[in-house]
Amino acid sequence: MNSLACGDREPHERERSSDTAGGLPQRGLPRSCQLAVLSRFTVWTSERQGLGGHTAMLLAASHSHLVKSLILIEAGPAGPAPDLPTQIATWLDSWPTPFKSLEEAQSFLGHEAWTRTMEQRADGWHSTMDRTTIIDTIAELATTAYWDEWSRITCPTLLIQGEQGTMRPDEPSTMLAHRPDTHLVRIADAAHDVHLDQPARLHEAIATFLPG
Repeated sequence: MNSLACGDREPHERERSSDTAGGLPQRGLPRSCQLAVLSRFTVWTSERQGLGGHTAMLLAASHSHLVKSLILIEAGPAGPAPDLPTQIATWLDSWPTPFKSLEEAQSFLGHEAWTRTMEQRADGWHSTMDRTTIIDTIAELATTAYWDEWSRITCPTLLIQGEQGTMRPDEPSTMLAHRPDTHLVRIADAAHDVHLDQPARLHEAIATFLPG
């Protein structure tokens, strides 16, 4: 399956590719990319948050001959977003760590998946995320929009939006105005974490879009 599927999920979670090709550097990629097969260059990640959608979009824009199809989940080219670093820092600082139990962490964070990387210490459960790395990772989004890059993409593209997601209200329609052949699917009863809120509906949308 030569497709690049990425959602806008956790910016702190990264995996590294094991190969290079097509002039692409070996570098960390956010886990939000679900699967990317770019010629001999293969990136495997899980569906979480961060710069995954932007990474996928920029790859498709700059290496169109390597990307057969693109799937963006709660991600797009809109920007700049000057308040984004502060918003994320405030959210991270609101975590009442250490948590007494994983159940307490899950209750606060909203889903069991958010607790999987936590570690237990003498005083309770702590996140293993590095706050500085997270803030630095999204700094570029605070100052940059990617509409030119979005307009250069030529491969078939699926945009998936959570009905209660965090995309700017006019972003999907503007994306379609720039590229009318983009497929847009809005998933009901889903917020930003579409893959957690409605995994079956997300799977259906992707399966319908991808050939074969």
